[in-house]
Amino acid sequence: YDDIKEEYKTQVKSEVQTALTIVQNYYDKSKAGVLSEKDAKSQALDALRAFRYGDENDGYVWIDDTNYNLVMHPILPDQEGTNRKDLTDKSGVKIIQSIMKVADKGGFNEFWFTKSDGKTVAPKVAYSKAFPQWNWVITTGCYVDDINDYIATNENTAKFSKIFSR
Repeated sequence: YDDIKEEYKTQVKSEVQTALTIVQNYYDKSKAGVLSEKDAKSQALDALRAFRYGDENDGYVWIDDTNYNLVMHPILPDQEGTNRKDLTDKSGVKIIQSIMKVADKGGFNEFWFTKSDGKTVAPKVAYSKAFPQWNWVITTGCYVDDINDYIATNENTAKFSKIFSR
């Protein structure tokens, strides 16, 4: 479990780095005068809204600004523009405040969050990193139950379970 969880953490960190590269590209275009800053931000948001990763393309990134406002979330577009400073999970974790604490250097957080079905609440491991030029923080994560499901359905896990159950 720990090895697979670390693999997932490496993947989500890598996906945030990819998203930062995309944003940096648009930022550079605005600084070079190819795009206005407004257009560069808009195009960066469009690119990240469409950005997906993972075996089933169900991974995504979202952006909060450093004032705790949701800038872009491909699954929760109706919440964009809302202030999430006091967003609290069922364990009392202030989710966005925790994200902001690690964002400058980049870091991980764990919290409970509603899955894309809009009903299931599950623990999530997320990685966040700031893009200070635009006061954005880019985050993505994976749900712990998805990690557990992967382990349970993994062919090697099934083989080991058979061996040890004897």
